[in-house]
Amino acid sequence: PVEYWKTLQRVLPQNPFLQCAVDEAYWDLYGRINGVSTRQLLELGDKKEPPTSLTLSMGSKEEILDRMQANPWPIHKIKSGKQHTVSDLVEMADAAPGKSCIEANASWALRSTELTVNALPKEKGQWIEQPLDVGQDEGLRYLKNAPIDLCADESLRTREDLAHCKTCYSVVNVKLMKC
Repeated sequence: PVEYWKTLQRVLPQNPFLQCAVDEAYWDLYGRINGVSTRQLLELGDKKEPPTSLTLSMGSKEEILDRMQANPWPIHKIKSGKQHTVSDLVEMADAAPGKSCIEANASWALRSTELTVNALPKEKGQWIEQPLDVGQDEGLRYLKNAPIDLCADESLRTREDLAHCKTCYSVVNVKLMKC
């Protein structure tokens, strides 16, 4: 897999997301062919895995609640756009068996972000991810110390974006292929 990675970098230099997808699939295939897990290939041993979230794709409040109940997980990441009200989001966060985060997909206005940040139950909410569109997040500066963390996703595309994100967000979604 290490040599294959070098080939991917040469063949797909301008497409890190495609490099990542193909690389991950190759590690899995390589492990299956050789009868070992990716964990074994990477020599991770007994290291404790970091917490992960289960993403619940967009749907009605009822659909998301049903999926949440059918798939208990320590953290549910709820994809939301403009279709959910603040009370819908609070109800979904309350229903999560563990923690929850809301991925707003850059679809909210600053006012709805403020209302949601202040309404989500603090003991259940982890963060709100990318509430505003890229380049529209300056207004988040005054919410940076809100009770629920604000997380940059699309606003962090390169290492150079980090300085700006630090001023508006308390958390960043780091995809290794972004860096």
